[in-house]
Amino acid sequence: MKKIILTITILAQAISLMAQEMPWFMEYQKEPTYKGQVKEIKEYYPVMREEPELQDTDYHFYTYSIDRKLSSEYINNVDRLCNCKYYWNHRLDSILCDGDCYHVDYFIYDTNNQLEKIISCYNDNDTYDTVTNDTYDTVTIVYNHMGYPISTIGDEYSEANKPWFEWYDNGKIKGIGNKYWYAWYEYDNKGRLAKSIGENHTITYTYNEYDDIVEERIYNNEKYPTEAKRIFTYSYKYDEHGNWIEKYRNDKLATIRKIIYYPKYIDLGLQSGTLWKDSNEEGFYSFDSAIAVFNNSLPSKEEMEELINTCKWEWDGANYKITGPNKNYIILPAAGCIIDGTYADAYSICVQGCYWTSTPSTTIADMPAAWNL
Repeated sequence: MKKIILTITILAQAISLMAQEMPWFMEYQKEPTYKGQVKEIKEYYPVMREEPELQDTDYHFYTYSIDRKLSSEYINNVDRLCNCKYYWNHRLDSILCDGDCYHVDYFIYDTNNQLEKIISCYNDNDTYDTVTNDTYDTVTIVYNHMGYPISTIGDEYSEANKPWFEWYDNGKIKGIGNKYWYAWYEYDNKGRLAKSIGENHTITYTYNEYDDIVEERIYNNEKYPTEAKRIFTYSYKYDEHGNWIEKYRNDKLATIRKIIYYPKYIDLGLQSGTLWKDSNEEGFYSFDSAIAVFNNSLPSKEEMEELINTCKWEWDGANYKITGPNKNYIILPAAGCIIDGTYADAYSICVQGCYWTSTPSTTIADMPAAWNL
């Protein structure tokens, strides 16, 4: 029985490597394929647990920044949390992981902003103590004339473990491996992975209209080169954004996703590059409460002045439609104002709106005043 389990484990690892389709150091830097402004994703794996009360104990938790960069990843069954830090130009700066051991990867770039090397620092303690307790490894990336990585050089690699990568001219990876294993990749006319070919197994992939895999066929290259040894079928339930929230494998629920989205932000084509929420937050706030609730999400006085001076404002009887230079628009309601903690008279509702910025528009009787438009 142990041999069977071991065989299945090795097969699963081999298939996982064949589906890798990306050098490990590029995984954290690739653009996520989720639709919409995803803020958080929590993935549960009920197929791993038969007992209903334990079905949410195995999960991965991901957070993303507003500019679609992975911020953190938490794997609960190993209690491992990784946080990503980025440079101002959105290049990955470092990944710090804390769990069974402390580990941090620093990403170093050359003068052309190309990833040059990765310095890894780790120890066996639960938390970071002192630099003297750490072990360091440096991995240097080797590129071809097209600017694609073809190998890595590092003290921790033996010659057998040294990885290699090959690429198509369009930037898709063609092959990846080392002395012990390899995988070659083929793509369909939409650029989706269609086939991965390893030493012992070949896997083919079929997709639906959402670009999600609906079938995997696994062939044994020696014994069953033309007849699939194993077939996995997948079906999904989607949310209104087009992201799947339930995934079924061979008609059995395999993964549940809980997705939280950022409020919708609109690019108005402003020179500053500021993105504005498509509609105003509901409710009435004092200046102090607005700062406490929204903090850095409040626009600055300069950003509000840019909105007023650069955009076209149209009144529809109850709201302002504000159209930017690129014809995109947002809506600001004329929801009225409050004075001394009470509602203004009914005349102000659907007549005027008061909007806070992080710096008040002015002061009235030594009190901060909102923009009254």
